[in-house]
Amino acid sequence: MAELLQRIISDLGRDIAFIGDDIGERYFVDWSRENPCRPEVIFKPCSSSDVSTILKHCHAAGQAVVTQGGMT
Repeated sequence: MAELLQRIISDLGRDIAFIGDDIGERYFVDWSRENPCRPEVIFKPCSSSDVSTILKHCHAAGQAVVTQGGMT
């Protein structure tokens, strides 16, 4: 996971990656609010190109991805 994270940060910059204590509790649950779980990393891409880059790297590494919308 660390190598994958470094590849994505290298391509897109550290400012879109939230890791550890940078991740707020609201991201620990989905709309059901059941089974809280701290994600290892959250990316907040700025463009569809950023999304494509993140997904490209995750696919190459065999890393599953969970998407989350605006949480409204």
